[in-house]
Amino acid sequence: VDFFYLDVLSSVKEFKLSIKSIEEFNKPYLIGAHISEGTNLPSGEKISDITDKINDKNLLGIILSCISPENYELNLAEMKGLGIPFGFKLMLPSQVPSK
Repeated sequence: VDFFYLDVLSSVKEFKLSIKSIEEFNKPYLIGAHISEGTNLPSGEKISDITDKINDKNLLGIILSCISPENYELNLAEMKGLGIPFGFKLMLPSQVPSK
């Protein structure tokens, strides 16, 4: 294992628990944060709360997971401002649930 990918998590608490579970391996990891709508995690926390509350040398970056193209546009500026590598795992328009 070169690194871990902690995918589709929805709160800082979940990130901390996941990081603790892989701590003994001392490997880098990517965080896959879920943003279903808007700019907050399902827990109500902002993306910047992740980096504010998780200060770890093994953090490779953050990926926003399973987001719509519209949410990509809403979150791009905040992701750029985090000061760490970032990416997006976009859902195709046909995969986005209808309201």
